[in-house]
Amino acid sequence: MSELLEQRIAKLERQNRRLQFALSGVVVVLLAIALAVAVLPEDIPDVIEARAFRVRDDNGALRASIGLDGVGVLDANETLRAVLSPTGIGLLDANNKLRALMSPAGIGVHDENGAMRGLMRLGEIGYYDADGNLLWRAPE
Repeated sequence: MSELLEQRIAKLERQNRRLQFALSGVVVVLLAIALAVAVLPEDIPDVIEARAFRVRDDNGALRASIGLDGVGVLDANETLRAVLSPTGIGLLDANNKLRALMSPAGIGVHDENGAMRGLMRLGEIGYYDADGNLLWRAPE
């Protein structure tokens, strides 16, 4: 009988520890929320104006840029890897070569030399060799 009582007490102690841990977590979260609200600026501007915005990582490397000419995303070496501009969305490789482009004209995939290898646009899907010769076209 005492063994059963010891097991039940041990179970209650485990449940108590879990409840204390959960309650501590809730208190920490509530304190964090209260602190965050306390440090928010009271006067939030309606409009923020600038000619450009730049985002830098913890090492100071430029990682993104937003300006009148579009949005650019750069890798850790500050090499442009993606661009969103009025003419479309482009993805570039580490050597700054266009690898994919989505524009009003369609979606193109390019090889490492910049030659278009695949094209999908209204009414056409095709695959091309490095010289631009059509190798395959989707049946109509």
